[in-house]
Amino acid sequence: MFNKEPKLRMKSLAIIIISIIIFPVYTLGQDRPMDVSEADTTVILQGVEILASDQQHPYVQPIAILQLREMQSNPTSDAATLLKSISNVGGVRKGPVTLDPVVRGFRAGQLNVQLNGGMLIEGGCPNRMDPTSSHVSADRIAAIQVFKGPYTLRYGPNMGGVVRLLTKEPEVKEKAHLEAEAAKRMETNWNANTEAAEVSWHAPHFAATAHAGRSKYNDYTSGSGEIVSAAFDKYHYGTALRYQTEKHRITITADGSHGYDVHYPALPMDERSDDTWFARAAYQYTPTNDVFKNLNINIYHSRVHHVMDNKERPFSDTVAAVSDIHTTAQGYRLEAMLKPGNATWYIGSDGSYITKDGMRTKNMILQPPVNGKIPVKKEALWNDAQTINLGLFTELSRRYNNWFWIVAGRLDYNMAGSDTISILRPGNPEPWVTAKDNTESAFLNYSFSGGLTRFFNHDLSLGLSLGRAMRSPDMTERFIIMLPVGYDSYDYLGNPDLKPEVNHEADLTLKKKISNAGSLSAGFFFSWVSDYITAIRISELPLTADVLGVKQFVNGEKALLYGYEISWEGSKKSIIGIRWNAALSRGEIFNIEKTILDEYGQVTGTEILEKDALAEIPPFETNLMISLQKPEYKILPVLHLRYAAPQKHVSEAYYEQPSEGFFLINAHIKYSPVEGISLIAGAKNILNTNYYEHLNRRIIGTSVDMPEPGRVWYVQLNLQWK
Repeated sequence: MFNKEPKLRMKSLAIIIISIIIFPVYTLGQDRPMDVSEADTTVILQGVEILASDQQHPYVQPIAILQLREMQSNPTSDAATLLKSISNVGGVRKGPVTLDPVVRGFRAGQLNVQLNGGMLIEGGCPNRMDPTSSHVSADRIAAIQVFKGPYTLRYGPNMGGVVRLLTKEPEVKEKAHLEAEAAKRMETNWNANTEAAEVSWHAPHFAATAHAGRSKYNDYTSGSGEIVSAAFDKYHYGTALRYQTEKHRITITADGSHGYDVHYPALPMDERSDDTWFARAAYQYTPTNDVFKNLNINIYHSRVHHVMDNKERPFSDTVAAVSDIHTTAQGYRLEAMLKPGNATWYIGSDGSYITKDGMRTKNMILQPPVNGKIPVKKEALWNDAQTINLGLFTELSRRYNNWFWIVAGRLDYNMAGSDTISILRPGNPEPWVTAKDNTESAFLNYSFSGGLTRFFNHDLSLGLSLGRAMRSPDMTERFIIMLPVGYDSYDYLGNPDLKPEVNHEADLTLKKKISNAGSLSAGFFFSWVSDYITAIRISELPLTADVLGVKQFVNGEKALLYGYEISWEGSKKSIIGIRWNAALSRGEIFNIEKTILDEYGQVTGTEILEKDALAEIPPFETNLMISLQKPEYKILPVLHLRYAAPQKHVSEAYYEQPSEGFFLINAHIKYSPVEGISLIAGAKNILNTNYYEHLNRRIIGTSVDMPEPGRVWYVQLNLQWK
């Protein structure tokens, strides 16, 4: 059986791959002076600010970088909320925090969301109330990178995009000294309090940090005065050590993240507790050599214990349910950077091993007692499910006169398995819900991409990117056992026979610098996905109350996603800073099954729609940011205007409801009276608009989407001592 020997399989395959990579890399040459920047598409400055490097990917691929100074002007307790300031990036909201990222209509397993060094954290909730971004506090984020499309293949399997959350790390400095910083934020409406503190020691060869923080929020009020159940209590802590010499750098980090009594009004359960631990060890070798520039090795381990219950739901007096889930994720990433001639070459390997197991315990309160006790049912949600992915990747780029080109390739071996996902009827040996007896599957996925940019002059460039990428089905799609995890009201059953999705995508990007007026960027993308994973209704009885039936994941036909992104940024020399962007994504799927409901909401049959909209695609949106951009000024105001259009292009098969458009005004002022002290005061949703995002899920038991908070006043005090 797969689950008996996965560690042995992974170990042997990993040894082979690492041997193939390390041997030719390590024998390339001698040492060179230390370069403290990572072998990456970014340059790290002072340990916190990350900027795009035109020497790595000038204009050729759609990459968005969110820097620390931009994030500090938008205080929040949710790291994923920060992503919403990026064009064509949003999030599915099911509760007060932990938005599940959506990039150009791609979501969940179609995206690769990771932390430093390729670290993965596998959430426990089948409804994704705890994605990777939920385990990292926003005050720990140094920068966020979003690689749109299937073009960047260095950071693990990538079908629709990569989101990298880069956290603050210790930094060695010439003079030994101690530094400290702290922040306190308060918000009205949901009476929120957030505290965070960090102490760090810096020396010529050694650095260490320790941090801790807490966020406690209560229910909030929407613009119409409706009280939304959205309270939560989260805290985090961690430490990091770094040792660095001229040629070597070793970094070790360990973190804990915990959440208690987190309310999810759009899900059938709330998070009662979430205890997450993750650790990473990283080594960088930087020799003195004209060809071999550096070698990066990362290993990591994460563990999640997630407990949910329905005790605050109206139906808990009928069935009281508790779900207890354990997950682990461990893996490695190895990458070497070489500079043969004028080219830049990355070569490496990565691997992950993920496990997931959990039970739902139901106390059947209204059923007759058995031996004087309330009957209890135990149902497996994940039955010792496991996934292994081992990959090889390479990327080569070069600039020649007025041209820049880049090519990348990736090969992944993915295998997965689980104990049975069949469900037995009590007292009946025949399975109630049947699935394939052998749940094991394995795929060899290959992906490749290329890009070409033409520089017409210093101010104008045109780039074309093409990519083909495969991704294996995730654990939910393969092994979930009868839970309502989709947008519609059905129990879902996994399908071990699923095939990988394949994305074929093209991006055309134009960039123009306008003298003394800033720069304009416009991009258009088109994506064709074959074997798109959807679901069809099957004739089985559901296990969840008040659902329409059971659906099973299947490979559908092709899906198309397309859209555009336009942005303009004013001159950095101007006193007034202006940034504007607009974006639109559309999605369509062909020959998809729709269930037919009668006037009472009962299923009467099915039909095939030749073409339908993909569900949960955000509408057109535009943002305008106006600010005073002179750092030497003690008072810096910022005004943010946002408009989201109505979304009428909705899925008929999923009975998706259209959403209304809205207009928001946000503003804040940053005051820095002396060095080391700053005060940010502002308001979100100044007009107290009653609105909801199109990607917000419906509140359980209603047909109403979860509304966003009404007007929120906030103040944040930042202290820094060096």
